[in-house]
Amino acid sequence: MAFANVAQLKTALADWANKAGLSNVEAKAAEWIALFEAQANRELDVREMTATATFTISGETMALPCDFAGVRSFRIEGSPATALEYAPPEAFDSALGTGKPTRYTVTDVITFDPVPDYSYEVRLRYRKRIPSLSAQCATNWLLRRHPDAYLYGALTQALIYFRDDERQVIRNAYAEALMAIEQDDKRTAYPSTLNARAGRAF
Repeated sequence: MAFANVAQLKTALADWANKAGLSNVEAKAAEWIALFEAQANRELDVREMTATATFTISGETMALPCDFAGVRSFRIEGSPATALEYAPPEAFDSALGTGKPTRYTVTDVITFDPVPDYSYEVRLRYRKRIPSLSAQCATNWLLRRHPDAYLYGALTQALIYFRDDERQVIRNAYAEALMAIEQDDKRTAYPSTLNARAGRAF
């Protein structure tokens, strides 16, 4: 089972769904794929979902990268580099001073404390979202490496939509595919340590 692009995935999704007696599949396929991607972004955390970016900051806040899903590490560049510490948003309620930032928080933007007194280069290593499939983005790393996860995940959404009694079978296959992705990630990152994650609850 392999799909070169989202069009082939939609064809396979329609074939599987039609065999299950579902109708009007083609019109809803993009929606089910998008819902699967939203769920996978919440549940998966593998190396392909890591990105690094550098920015120059000079004000109290910085915009989040468009594919941002969480901070892995954050530092101010220099010799030596200085790690920024996370603080909860409520810790920033009081007026902020100015100086070299030592901490940050994340809401719909990143906020620094103290407010930078001049320009600093920062390096953000963050968890990124899975690129969404579309006409402009016909494939991504997850579809290329784990097409079964896409198929079973989208089918799960289709069966939920139709309230089909067979959805648990597909949900189980989907859960197994997600666990296999994380096991594959551990195997390639740490060849001598194969600690599989405990089973998921759905």
